[in-house]
Amino acid sequence: MESGTINDNIRITSMMVMEAKSVLDRNQLPQWELTVRWEWTPASNTWGERVWVYKDRSPEVINRAMYTVRVERGNIKKRQGGEYWDGTQDWMYNWKVLEFDAVNEPQPAATAPAPAAPVQQPPQPPQPPQSQPQAPVIQRAPAGSIDEKQMMIMRQSTLNYASILIAPLVCDYNDIGQVIETTTTVASTLLKYVITGEIPRAEHPDAEVEF
Repeated sequence: MESGTINDNIRITSMMVMEAKSVLDRNQLPQWELTVRWEWTPASNTWGERVWVYKDRSPEVINRAMYTVRVERGNIKKRQGGEYWDGTQDWMYNWKVLEFDAVNEPQPAATAPAPAAPVQQPPQPPQPPQSQPQAPVIQRAPAGSIDEKQMMIMRQSTLNYASILIAPLVCDYNDIGQVIETTTTVASTLLKYVITGEIPRAEHPDAEVEF
């Protein structure tokens, strides 16, 4: 999944949480100390990167899972020798989490309206037989009809749902890169269905699709 750019420094992207610790800042305000991997984190970086997020801007509980977040690019990192990187790659910067996107939060259940009192209807004359109803036709979005903002929302939603599906299986993976690859593959499949209406099918009738 490609990150959605808001401007040069702020963007919406996915963040894989590897570890979450509850800590306090120097003013005794509660924070999360997170070890994460970004979309742009090199595969050679297996230890992740640390970021801190105040709890009033975060979900009540943070698990090892993929989250959609709004981030801001900070200062360029230094090399081990003390010199700064040239800033040509996103992983050369420090990143700050501004907020967790709304698609990660559970939505309140809608209250069902009270049933209306039945209304007595006068008897109707018999109706002539009608033709059998036709199967509904899935309306596919014509090419070019989805703008970038709508596409960004669809990507966020499908990625978040994919991370929910994959979350129970995270402990079965030894490589965090495999978790990200599997999650984005599932998200791509869901996004394709949302755009085209075509139900994904296994290549072989006896093949099993695992989520």
